[in-house]
Parts: sequence; structure tokens; C-alpha cells
Amino acid sequence: MGLFSRNKKHKRRGAPKRAWLKAKPAKDRPARDLTGVWRVGRVGLWCAALVAIAAGVWWGHRGLADRIGATRAARPTVVLHDLPVWMGEQRAGVIKQLVLDHVGDNPMDSASLEAAYVALSNSPWIDKVDLVRRSGAGRVEVFVDYRTPVALVEAKDGFHLVDADGRRLPGVYPYAQLQALGLPAIIGAQHAPPQEGKAWQGDDLRSGLTMVRTITGQPWAPQVRAIDVKNDHGRNSSDRPHLLLITRQGRVNWGRAPGDEGVNEPATDRKLVMLARVADAYGGQIDAAGQVVDVRNDTPMIRPRTHVRYTASGE
Repeated sequence: MGLFSRNKKHKRRGAPKRAWLKAKPAKDRPARDLTGVWRVGRVGLWCAALVAIAAGVWWGHRGLADRIGATRAARPTVVLHDLPVWMGEQRAGVIKQLVLDHVGDNPMDSASLEAAYVALSNSPWIDKVDLVRRSGAGRVEVFVDYRTPVALVEAKDGFHLVDADGRRLPGVYPYAQLQALGLPAIIGAQHAPPQEGKAWQGDDLRSGLTMVRTITGQPWAPQVRAIDVKNDHGRNSSDRPHLLLITRQGRVNWGRAPGDEGVNEPATDRKLVMLARVADAYGGQIDAAGQVVDVRNDTPMIRPRTHVRYTASGE
């Protein structure tokens, strides 16, 4: 009789799990300490950066020194902006030299610019200093307002330029140069010349300057060679005209200063109209072709003049 047997699989208790699920980590290797290496590298980088900065500063300083040295080799060039035509090269040269006397060769020196600013402010030719600055190529630029001469004032030593406010400007001129200057002269002023840049004193001078402003722009203004103020405000005689307009061969008895007319004298506008009519009748000449024209009344009076030559001291 045969025997029949059946093999049964039995689950083994405590069977180990798959190796890849529960693999023991390899024994930890000691980690390499990089802290010391990093510190050494960082110090090296800082040293390299400091060396680079020092080299850059040295080369930059050397280049700046070379540029300054090249700039100092040549004196600055002074540029006067908005220079009036009447100033001329000689007067402009005086102002430029004034700047050069104070501006240093070092383009980094701002104190010298301040010194030039102060010097220009004290110049009798200059009314106001707007700006003094350095620009490229060693240039020093100057922006100022100039005092414009409007007349000459007679004094014992010659004729002095003055501006519209009566401030004395540089220069003394002989009578022979008056015509070339093209400005009217004020003669007979009482006070002596002030220092350059200072205002000339005296009501008579102010009357003369008022007369200059009145005739400026008139087509016949160049005919007036001088304004005589010796009798301003009737100083010598109340009957004689206070102001005279001296022409080349004649004169105009103007009367009181413009704006100071009395009740018996025509206003300034009326006097100008009368002179325009005289000029129309006598070929453009307000002295009626070398005569004496009186505009102190409503109708201009004309009479011959025996002594017609104008001299530095008047008649």
C-alpha cells in the first residue's frame, strides 16, 4: 500500500526582512574639517584685495600728480564773458591780469578762485561779480557786470570817466582825446575827483548826469561836446541859465536841470521838441549853425555868438 505524503510550507517566524530595506549604514567616516582651510582662503582674498586697492590708489595719485604738473606748466587762460566792445583790449588786459595775480596754478585750489572773486569785486570797472570758475584746458571763466562810462568830468589834472551813477572809473584823459572817446564832458563841477570806484560828490555833477541821460538817444546827441554846470542851481547868477549844452561852434541855453524846471520854464519834453525844430530848420544842427539857442521860453530864441570856440574850461 502506497503511502501518500503532502509537503506544507510553514511560515518561519522571525524571518529577516529584505536586506535593502534594513541595511545597516556603513561605519561613519570622520568628516574632513574645512574650517581652517576656509579661514586661510578668506585671509588670502582680503590681502589680495588690499594690495589691488593700494596699487590703484598709487597709480591714481601718480596720474593726478602728472596731470597737475602738466597744468602747472602753463598759466591759466582767463576768459571774460560778455565783454563790452567799448572795454577794448587794453582795459580787458588789466582785468585779466588782476585775475592771474590771484589765481594759482593748482587746479584743485579753490581758495585762489575766492581771492580772485574778491579782487574783481573791488575793481572800479566792475559793478557785480556773478561767477569765477575753472573749466577744462586750464581756463578760468569770469562772469561780471561792468560799469559803463557815460561821460567825462573835468578836473585840474584832466578828464575822468564816470558811469551813470557818477562813480569814477580808471583813466585820466587830456582835452585832445575827448572827441575820440565819443562821450560828453561835464565841466564846471565844484568837487575834486574821488578815488577810483567811488561816487563823485556834488549836486552839480548829478545835474550834469541827468542832462546826459536826457539827451542820450537823441539823433543830435553827438553834437553836444560838453555840459556846463558852473551855474547849476544859479550858483553864480540866478538870471543866467543853470545848464549849457556846448556844441562845436555854438551852444544851447538849456536852463534848469531836467525835472527841476520852475513854473516859468518849459518842461523837458517841450525843450526837446524845440531843439528838434531848430535842427530841422538848420540842417540838423541844434545850435542853429553855430549860434546861441535859448529854450527857456515857450519859443526858442536864436542869436549870433561872437565867441564860438569851446575850450576845456568853457567860455
